[in-house]
Amino acid sequence: MELVESVANEAVAHEVECDVLDARVGVLAAQLHALSAELIDTIAEFDALGGSKGFSSTAQWLSVRAGFTPGEARRLCALARRRDELPTLMGHARAGQLSPGVLATAARVVTADNEERVAEIAASCTPAQTARVLSTYRGVTPPPDPDLAPEPERDA
Repeated sequence: MELVESVANEAVAHEVECDVLDARVGVLAAQLHALSAELIDTIAEFDALGGSKGFSSTAQWLSVRAGFTPGEARRLCALARRRDELPTLMGHARAGQLSPGVLATAARVVTADNEERVAEIAASCTPAQTARVLSTYRGVTPPPDPDLAPEPERDA
């Protein structure tokens, strides 16, 4: 009987630990998303001031300054250039609900007429579902910024 109780207690403790870690991952991810949105806002302000003098682009400066890969830097700068066109999406990102990757997926298809609807899709779907739903738009409309085009995924 003691062995059964011990195994049951270990299973409960394991489940509780998993729940705690699951919640922590959720909090950390939301913080990263919110910080990424703040970074996009800051890059936009920096770019507007022409702060990347001496570099061929703000993306090159960002890559050197902050250690982003060139592709990551281009994507962040493309989002910064378009942030005023993405008010609802950026609001969700600032609230920790959307990652830069989901923002870039959405930004590929956003127009002034559909931004709120695209934001609703992005906020209510998983990232994979968002990509599938919005891929229909991409099939019909070219992306407004080539730096928002998806990079091929590589196996690690």
